[in-house]
Amino acid sequence: MPSSEDFEHLLDCRNVLGVEYDDETDTVRVFVSQKLGPDDLDERDDVTRQVTDRNVEVVDAGYDEEREGFDALGVAQIPEAQPDRHERHRPVLAGVSEINADSTAATAGPYPARVTDTDAANATWGDDASEGELVRLSNNHVYALVNDAGFGAAVVQPSPRDGGELPDDRVGELRGYVPIEDGVVVDVAARSARPDRESAEYHELPDEWPTGIRREEYRALKGETVTKTGRTTGVSSASVEGSARASGLTSARTTAR
Repeated sequence: MPSSEDFEHLLDCRNVLGVEYDDETDTVRVFVSQKLGPDDLDERDDVTRQVTDRNVEVVDAGYDEEREGFDALGVAQIPEAQPDRHERHRPVLAGVSEINADSTAATAGPYPARVTDTDAANATWGDDASEGELVRLSNNHVYALVNDAGFGAAVVQPSPRDGGELPDDRVGELRGYVPIEDGVVVDVAARSARPDRESAEYHELPDEWPTGIRREEYRALKGETVTKTGRTTGVSSASVEGSARASGLTSARTTAR
């Protein structure tokens, strides 16, 4: 049975932002920044001609603009942080400025978690990582610099772009990550964390708002509203237009507002 991952080559097509495969209807759903007719597309950019053995649905995501393709790391300039997020926070909250000390600026990841298996085949852990240890999660490109950082590399809060520096703003060290390579569907890394310096709260999100990972009945998320908090764009919401599951993880496509 195919999965969304089997159609990720469509991300190289003109205007394509995301893809998902719906096994219930045998449909490949392609999200685009602007919908164009076949006469306006080269054959290599026409997703209906790239996928001929499945149903194909092209969804206009509403950006009304031309895009060459999706490049998650292709931001040339880093915008200023939202008010207060660039400041020093102790304990550290999710959604504030934080990154590897050798980089520029990014966002502290979600709630602290516990290491359960340092021998997992799909992850790489440093010798200092131990099962049961408290860690904070963020992206590989935030803590591990796309596999380039060594274990023990310092993480600072706030980010260097926002005035963070060693040693005063050090909040942890790189403990482990899932390597970014062909076939990997997550972008995640972990740093060490001290319980007295970490918070499970999310910056500017009320305590009563639900936060967590959806693992079951993920298709029921369609039409729901999700909200995130981050260094640069603050608090924003989006509606889930579709979801897909791969390797036991759930991902969602959203339309921001």
